[in-house]
Formats: sequence, structure tokens, C-alpha cells
Amino acid sequence: MLGANYNDRLGDYLLGRLIDAYDSNHDGKISFDELMEFIQDMKNAPRRTTRNPKQILVLGGGAFGTAMSCVLTRKGHKVVICFLDKEKEFVDGINQSNENKMCFAGVKLSPDIRAITTSELHKGDAFKYDLIVHAIPVQFSFGYLSSLKDVLPSNVPILSTSKGISADTLEFMNEIFDRALGPEHPTLFIAGPSFAQGLVDGDPTIVTLACKDQEMARQVQKTISSPDFRVYTSADIIGLEVAGALKNVLAIASGIASGLGFGPNSQASLITRGWNDIKSLVLALGGSTETLLGLAGLGDLMMTCYGGLSRNAKFGSLLAGGKSVEEALSMVGQVVEGCPTADAACRLAEKHNVVVPVLSSIRDVIQGKLDARDMVVLIMCLPLSEEFRAE
Repeated sequence: MLGANYNDRLGDYLLGRLIDAYDSNHDGKISFDELMEFIQDMKNAPRRTTRNPKQILVLGGGAFGTAMSCVLTRKGHKVVICFLDKEKEFVDGINQSNENKMCFAGVKLSPDIRAITTSELHKGDAFKYDLIVHAIPVQFSFGYLSSLKDVLPSNVPILSTSKGISADTLEFMNEIFDRALGPEHPTLFIAGPSFAQGLVDGDPTIVTLACKDQEMARQVQKTISSPDFRVYTSADIIGLEVAGALKNVLAIASGIASGLGFGPNSQASLITRGWNDIKSLVLALGGSTETLLGLAGLGDLMMTCYGGLSRNAKFGSLLAGGKSVEEALSMVGQVVEGCPTADAACRLAEKHNVVVPVLSSIRDVIQGKLDARDMVVLIMCLPLSEEFRAE
């Protein structure tokens, strides 16, 4: 976590920069533009504590919902986490001892985080919030959101942290929101290299926030940005969603290579060729390949495949070790979004006539049609060709 005197140190640095310009470049004269740049730098720098605290509702008390709650309360906001009714014990744990025993057991949470159940939300609690954070796994999101359609205020923005493709409908989260709440509901989407543990610990983290409405994106950007949580904005929802969902599938491939005993050569090769599959799908769906080069793309991919904390990579390693899908999922003990996403991604690619050999091979391993070692052999024996074919 960065020091509390962050803004003081930044101010000293920027003032020094201004003095340097005064001394060396202008014979004692500072231009109006330089002065305004200094003032704007100070005004726009993310603050440790907001001067305008918000009431924020987090839907989902799992690892990432809890992590985002930590980020937001460090900024000075008041946060309420909404759990399912059957998870009442975790609500009591947070409200009575500032601890979420579902995840991060033993970690003391901010007293500015409290918890409620879905039943309490149905009593009208939702109408007092300025922002809603959606942290429900994709495969359960439509049913969950549909049940809250008449509860969530239609004018309160919803920021989605969920990544994946619906196994039933092949929809990404933006499409699920449109169908569950209506296309007029304001929604935003966030992705980037952001393990939940790092967010809880206050590790400096940088992410991308995508939204059709760039003014809304800037407003939410200011609300959630801090010295240890930097947010960039983008208008490319499709690119962000595809990259955020499919990097989980490539993390399974990375885990498979590691589980088979292969070294960095094999992991990097599989991931890079799989990234080419993702690029093809992004283009087919109308997204921008520029997004793949950013935080939601390469940033998230590197973290998930090499960060050492990925449940998707662990799942792949267990498959390579001979465990069944059911055994591997049980041993991971958390949602492995890459598992259903692999099949959904391949079906989506077929729908758009996109060839995705690496993604297809990963799917076939998960479905038991292909042995993990044979997957690597198959990819190595694909027909020889140029690396980049003309689009």
C-alpha cells in the first residue's frame, strides 16, 4: 500500500518540476500553459481519501466482491456487500467481527464495510446507493440480476467485475445486463491484472474501465481511483470482455503445460498462439485489437498465466496430472470460469466462422476428448504457415 502522504510527495515533485522550468528554460518566466498543467496535475491526481464519499453496494461476497470493497473503503466510501440469503453466517461475520469467513478468513476488514442479505435488499435498501458493483460469476448472473430487476434503481450505474461467456446463451456480461435489466440501464465493465488478494493487500494495481458513455466512465473513474488503484477508461466493451473472459481459458493451457513438466518455452508458445485465436475472435465480434495490447489484454493475461495465484492455471495443472474435471474443480475449491468459457468460446467462434485451434484443443481436453499431452502434440503438428496471415 502506498504511503498516506502520497499527495504531499506528488505535490513536492510537481512543484520541483515547475521550479526547474522556471530556472532553466524561461529566464525566470513561466508560461500560463505550464502553470495550468501544474494545477491540473494536482487537481486530477487520485486521492487517498475522497472528499465526496459515496454509498456503494457490492453484489456478491466472494473473493473479488470483498476485494473491491476493500479498495473502495480505503478511498473513504461506505460499502455494503449483498450475500445470498443462505449465506447469512457470512453476513453476521462481517457485521459482528469485520471478517468474511467465506474468503480471506483472518483478515480484518474495514468497519466501513457492512453486509446484508438479498431479502434485505428487496425491502428497498438499494435506492440509497450511488454505485453498484456486480461481482457474481457470469454463469449465475442472468438469474441473479433478473431477480433484482424491480429492486435495482434504473438510474444507478452498475460496474461489472465478472468475466466470462454464458454457457447457455453465449452472451458476455454486457449482453446479460441488457437482457436482465434492459439496455437503458447504465453499465460499466472493468478488467485488468487484479488478483483479489493483491487488492485486499493494497498492492498498486492498474485496470481498464469500459463504457459506452465516456462521461459516465470518467465519473466512475474518479470515484474508484486511488493511489493504489489506478483506472484508465475505454469505449471498447467488446475487446475488454472477450480478453477478460478468454484469458482464463489460456491460463488452463498454461497450467496444463506446467503440469506436464514443460518449461517456459512451452507455456509461452501455447499462450501466444492462443492469444492469436482470441485476436481473431475479437475482430469477428467488432472489438479492437488495441485493447488486447493493454491492461485488459496482455496485462490480465500475464498475471493470470504467470502470477501463481490463478485457479484456472491450477485447474489445468490438475488435469495434466490425471485428475478428472470433477476432481480438479473440487480440489481448486472455487469457481473456475475458464472451464465453461472454453466450450462457449469455441461455439461462439464456430458461429462466426473463426478458426481457433488452441482454444478448441483446450476445450477437448476439458471434455475428455483429448489427453493433455496429446493436446500439445496436436498444436505442435498443425499445418505449417506464416505467423500472421492477411486479415
